[in-house]
Amino acid sequence: IKSVHPNGPYRLGGYCTGGQIAYAIGCSLRKQGDDVELVAIIDGNAPGITLTHPSVWSSKRISCILKSLPFWLVDYKDLGLAGVWQRLRKKLRFNRFTKRKLIGAENYVVEDVILDNPTQLPDYQMNLLVTELNAISKYKPENYDGQVVVITSRYPTISQAINGPLDPFLGWDRLVRGKIKRYEVRSTHRNIHLPPYCFELADYLQDELKRADGKNWAVDKVC
Repeated sequence: IKSVHPNGPYRLGGYCTGGQIAYAIGCSLRKQGDDVELVAIIDGNAPGITLTHPSVWSSKRISCILKSLPFWLVDYKDLGLAGVWQRLRKKLRFNRFTKRKLIGAENYVVEDVILDNPTQLPDYQMNLLVTELNAISKYKPENYDGQVVVITSRYPTISQAINGPLDPFLGWDRLVRGKIKRYEVRSTHRNIHLPPYCFELADYLQDELKRADGKNWAVDKVC
């Protein structure tokens, strides 16, 4: 970044684990005294933060399930049998790694990673993804005193809705000491960056870039 753009202001952003990387870069740049105008995190959980899990029968969880049902029906229809099978494989691989961690495994390997997209990435990209996951798993995040935008998907996966965390800020409000704002895209995690949902995402990002131009943030937290 410095070799291409030696001096700020900087505007950073990333999707999923890319959001965690953007946050880490923002922390590093601010420590060096650089001007970071914006960090945009697109549907990625805050690293190192234990998110709260509402009880199974809580009104929050029941409301989330009822709200998500119509979208799930359409989404899983669009996925088709191959996509649903891919989603199940991904869940099984995650559980496999969790079990390996219990017996001392510290790092992901390529065999642990299954993508939502049935089309497998080239080997060099898969190896890069595994390196990224291992780096993030060991990353100890710092508090950040700059401006952060968190853009989340409205609809969780079925397993997350039933027994996962339902944190609107995905834990980032516990790390960010500056101003933080949240937007919600009517999508799931897997398709927030795909048409037609990406157009809503793009509108939010464009609004924040324009706001960064004017440097006018009137609120500390929006949900």
